[in-house]
Amino acid sequence: MMTISNGMNDILEFIKRDVSYAEYKSGNTWRRINIHDIIILPGQKIGIYIMFGTNEPDTITGIRLYNTAGVIWSQDSSVLISKSNFPEGVLYRFTITLVQETET
Repeated sequence: MMTISNGMNDILEFIKRDVSYAEYKSGNTWRRINIHDIIILPGQKIGIYIMFGTNEPDTITGIRLYNTAGVIWSQDSSVLISKSNFPEGVLYRFTITLVQETET
């Protein structure tokens, strides 16, 4: 059974309502940043975009997503973003792949 587009839209709307903000790590400090956008991508994926503009540090080494209750929703601590070659900023995509499995 494949996930239909209505189901994907329901999941997307849930994530849009539940994912509230992000934090990024630079050095030993976590800093809060807004979510830029959340969209459906091809291949049953959801993209959560964060814009690291000119005010953010040049090196980012982790990203956390938080829900509306202020609880960590998802985290990537293996990230390494270097903005030094991109003084205008970096648009980062946190990608979630939805997988549907059927057990018999």
